[in-house]
Amino acid sequence: MLIDVIEFNRKRNGFKLDVELELSMLKEEVQEFFDATTTAERLDAYIDTEYVYNGTKMKIAYNVAPVNPDLEKWIDDSLTLMYRVLKEEGIGDLTIANARKIVADINALKINKLDENGKVMKQEDLPNATEEIAKLLKEI
Repeated sequence: MLIDVIEFNRKRNGFKLDVELELSMLKEEVQEFFDATTTAERLDAYIDTEYVYNGTKMKIAYNVAPVNPDLEKWIDDSLTLMYRVLKEEGIGDLTIANARKIVADINALKINKLDENGKVMKQEDLPNATEEIAKLLKEI
């Protein structure tokens, strides 16, 4: 998934770092996880959080920007907690890897257009990642 995140950020925003936007996107994904009512929604939000966080770390590295240790601890702790919840729901690492591929493939289809906040826009004709993950979960 890391190669996918590199290509996504290179094409969409050239590794431009907007700390407020990154924090906003991370907060949104973490909240989506805890607001989710199905395992598919939680797994999608977990993968989205990983995807955004990896992109954030890449932008920080690219721009040689200092990392706020509190932010890093918060998101690392959040991801650990999310992972543990998914494990309690019986989600294995292979299923998580397959869900990562679904999310990365769908993200690769997004257009190279940003909204007014700098977030990549998602066109309406894209497959729905949560629905694709739900199909994956039915197969296991």
